[in-house]
Amino acid sequence: MKSDPRVTAIGRFIRKYSIDELPQLVNILRGEMSIVGPASAGAEGGSRQYEPWQRRRLSVRPGLTCVWQVSGRNEISFEQWMYLDMQYHRQLEASGRTSSSS
Repeated sequence: MKSDPRVTAIGRFIRKYSIDELPQLVNILRGEMSIVGPASAGAEGGSRQYEPWQRRRLSVRPGLTCVWQVSGRNEISFEQWMYLDMQYHRQLEASGRTSSSS
C-alpha cells in the first residue's frame, strides 16, 4: 500500500531512509546476523510457515539484506523469494562457507 493512512510522517521518514534497520547492525556486530543472507525468520523461528524444502534456508545466518531485496522486492512472489534464498544457500555451501564463517 503506497499511502497507508496508518503510517505517520515520521514513520514514512524512518522507513524511507531505512532507519528502522539500524538495530540489526547491532545484531551483525554481535555475530547473530550477517550483512547478506536470507531474511530473518522472526522471533518464533518461522519454521511453521515454511514448506519442508524451504526450512533449509533457516540453517544460514540471517542477513540485513538478501537477494530478494535487490532482485525486485515487491515484484517477487513468496515462492520466488524462497527459491532465491535457497540459491544463495547452495552458493554458500559450494564455496565452503557456512553460516558460522560468513
